Amino acid sequence: MSKQHIDIDALVNELLPELLPDVVVDISNLIGYETTLKLVQAFGGVDFPMPKGEVSSAAMDKLIAAIGEDAARKLMQAFGGDDVYIPRCHVALIQLRNQEFRQKVMAMVARGETQTAAIHLYAPQYGFTERWAYTVLSAESKRADTQLSLFDN
Repeated sequence: MSKQHIDIDALVNELLPELLPDVVVDISNLIGYETTLKLVQAFGGVDFPMPKGEVSSAAMDKLIAAIGEDAARKLMQAFGGDDVYIPRCHVALIQLRNQEFRQKVMAMVARGETQTAAIHLYAPQYGFTERWAYTVLSAESKRADTQLSLFDN
C-alpha cells in the first residue's frame, strides 16, 4: 500500500467499523482517529511497551515522535506499564484505499474525463496495475448491484 493520506474518520464512519479491532476503536476514542492512524502506521503489528510517562525513555520518545506529546500522554495515562498490541488494520486500510481510489476515478469521470484516463492517472499513485484498478472498480459495482434496498419486498 502506498503512503497516501488516509482519512481515518472515513474509515470509521463510512466503511465497516467492524473491520477495526476493538483496541483501535478504544484508542481512537482517547486520541482521535487521525492520531490513531499515525500510531498504527508507526507501530502496527507489534506489542508496544507503553511507558508510564514518569521517566523519559526510548519508548516514550518514539511514541511522542509518532503521535505528539498530548496524545502520547493520554495513552500513557490509560495504558502505561502495559504491552499494548497495535494491530496493523490491514483489511480496513485496504478497504479505505480502494474506496478512495474509486472516489477519485468517479470524480474525474464526472468532470468529463474517461475512466481509462482516470485509471492511468491514479493507478500508479495507489500502487495498482491497470488490471487491478479495473478489478477494484468492478468489485464495487458488483457489490452495489447485489445490495438490497430497505424498500424491496
